[in-house]
Amino acid sequence: MMRRQHGFSLIELLISMVIGLVVIGAMMAAYLGTGASSRNTRALAQITEDASVALNVLRTTIGMTGYGTPTGINPGDGMFTFSYPGATLRGCDSDFSDHDLDIGALTCGGDATSDAIAVAYEADAANSVVNADNEPLDCLGNKFDKDASGIWLAYQQFYVSGGSLTCRGPGNAAGQALVDNIETLQIRYGVGDRSVSRANQVVRYEEAATMSADDFKDAVSVRVCVLVRSEDQVMDSATAYRDCDGEEQEPEADDRRMYRAFTSTIVLQNRLKGMR
Repeated sequence: MMRRQHGFSLIELLISMVIGLVVIGAMMAAYLGTGASSRNTRALAQITEDASVALNVLRTTIGMTGYGTPTGINPGDGMFTFSYPGATLRGCDSDFSDHDLDIGALTCGGDATSDAIAVAYEADAANSVVNADNEPLDCLGNKFDKDASGIWLAYQQFYVSGGSLTCRGPGNAAGQALVDNIETLQIRYGVGDRSVSRANQVVRYEEAATMSADDFKDAVSVRVCVLVRSEDQVMDSATAYRDCDGEEQEPEADDRRMYRAFTSTIVLQNRLKGMR
């Protein structure tokens, strides 16, 4: 006798299809989740790298503010005199209105979405990158000439332009981008009180708009914050972030980039009492 052959019933086929679809759906969800996580990880790595480069450049240059070769002793107060006696620090809560002016004559204006800072110091082979002739180079790697007094005066400006941290050094006629994906630059100045024993201690942090020329002379530290964005649109939708003031900000509805703020405080060693 021939055995009766049995196939799958319709219900069994439907159950198998449902189970298969559930498994495929779970696999697709895991795949898409892994892809999104990978994109976010790459974006965060890019943001961190850009912030690290930007802050390192700012720390290195701003930290040299006021450096000069001692040339003698002032008989009035017993302090050193230096090769460069002029202004060494200026800032704006916006861009500078005219980048061609000397540091002591800078005025504020232009784009008010980001701050700008200018520093000056005597450059030499010990505190700067040099060329084959042992001559110091500016922030863009350009050679520059000595000033009228015979020193290499490194007068350099930093500001944000076109989404990039930009530097204008003495060796170039216009600013050039240093680091991309920088949304804003925020600067605060730590001011000491030279009339008391706390001359080298920060008694307050101020914005540039509230600083006088004497306040800039008394600044002994600079607090820098950069707001960095991802290069690609990696978020599922526009996502709120914390800015340099810790305030929550909402990007535009079609802006799906990631944003992060990074802060560093720079001590101006060459401007401490007893040095300047």
